[in-house]
Amino acid sequence: MIRPSLRRRGAASVGTAGTAEPAWPATATPPTALPRINLLPTSLVRARRRRRRQAGLAAIVLIAVALVLVGYVAAGDRLDAAQRRRELAVQRQWQVQQEVDQYAGVQATYQAVDASRATLQAALGTEVRYSRMLTALSSTVPASVQITSARWEQGTEDGAFGLSPGGLSPGTVAPPASATPAPDSSGEDDQLGTVTMSGLTSSYDDVATWLDALEHITGLAHATLLTATTVSGDVGVVRFTSTAVITTAALSGRYSGADGGLR
Repeated sequence: MIRPSLRRRGAASVGTAGTAEPAWPATATPPTALPRINLLPTSLVRARRRRRRQAGLAAIVLIAVALVLVGYVAAGDRLDAAQRRRELAVQRQWQVQQEVDQYAGVQATYQAVDASRATLQAALGTEVRYSRMLTALSSTVPASVQITSARWEQGTEDGAFGLSPGGLSPGTVAPPASATPAPDSSGEDDQLGTVTMSGLTSSYDDVATWLDALEHITGLAHATLLTATTVSGDVGVVRFTSTAVITTAALSGRYSGADGGLR
């Protein structure tokens, strides 16, 4: 507050000449700043402070709401992108399933082929190509030997067949009847069956030649002479009966491979 005495002194210092003299004595130091006096009521100051705090809190709430909204929008965008990816994956799965359904019968076809292959192997796994054996036998029969009968037996079932009653000319053998021989149960792993042949020749030496020829036919082994007698009334005629073992070398192998004979 300004003192009245100073105010009066300042007013009186104005001279007649119109020049103003300093209001402070020459020896006095003027103040650096005037004191501030707050005449506002305390309640008004508190109200202003309260409003400032409320404005700050409101700004904080608005910033928090804005951040929540931004996060919500970003989450919504990510959710939409994930939903689109899910729809694309579902569509792709449906397309793949459609393609798989087109080949649904392939598995059944493979199963049918495997079943047919197993059946074929079980039925014809021990097939013997008698045609090849007979061809080799025809070229092996000596010219002086005539085969009158032949009986092929394979396994325990009746898979035998014979030649015509008229016999065979030298160098020829009649083919067997069509049959599927059964596996052998003799207990020997390499024996499938036996073949028994009877014939006529001119000497016992020819019988020995015949037995030796049987040993050189693939699929036959252990050629054995059962009987050899001279025909009464016929000079130089010997009737003989021989047998040989049919071995596993005679198997065709057409139905024992990985494909079971199916091409």
